[in-house]
Amino acid sequence: MADEALFLLLHNEMVSGVYKSAEQGEVENGRCVTKLESMGFRVGQGLIES
Repeated sequence: MADEALFLLLHNEMVSGVYKSAEQGEVENGRCVTKLESMGFRVGQGLIES
């Protein structure tokens, strides 16, 4: 149960950080979505393989 809460907090901070960088103009919005999708794909792939 505690692991799930930590994962959710980490996930929220990652998404928040990526979107904040897009708002500040560091990267364009499309690249942020692509980056989030690739991170999600990698995590999902790791979960399936283990």
